[in-house]
Amino acid sequence: MSHTKGPWTIRGNDPVKTTFIDGSKTWLIQEAKPESELPNHICFASSWISNPDDALEAKANARLISCAPELLEALEVFANLANLFDDGVRAGCMPSTGTIMSWPRLSSDGSIVENEITVEDLRVARQVYIKARGQ
Repeated sequence: MSHTKGPWTIRGNDPVKTTFIDGSKTWLIQEAKPESELPNHICFASSWISNPDDALEAKANARLISCAPELLEALEVFANLANLFDDGVRAGCMPSTGTIMSWPRLSSDGSIVENEITVEDLRVARQVYIKARGQ
């Protein structure tokens, strides 16, 4: 079975329209649809009203969950790229381990930091993608 198609939105982002259920502040993650259509509800992210830290964490969870369809789509690119580095596919022209791309960037303290993407990073992305797809 496939997930509900994105994009998803958060209801409750506006403090005036926030939903309250059983003494909690709740953000409802739902399909993004026009006002005239009834959206499918995906899930709730809630916290106790009296604890502002819990409310911030629940809101952050709601933001993360609401972008899940887009994250899955972006992750698919890296999962497919990982296949190029598998022994049966690479035919000797691609490395089976190690760095496949690196680039320098300026850190906040002004020093140069080396970033890299490794074959192992791509394989982790593929495993997460497979887990998210339920395969």
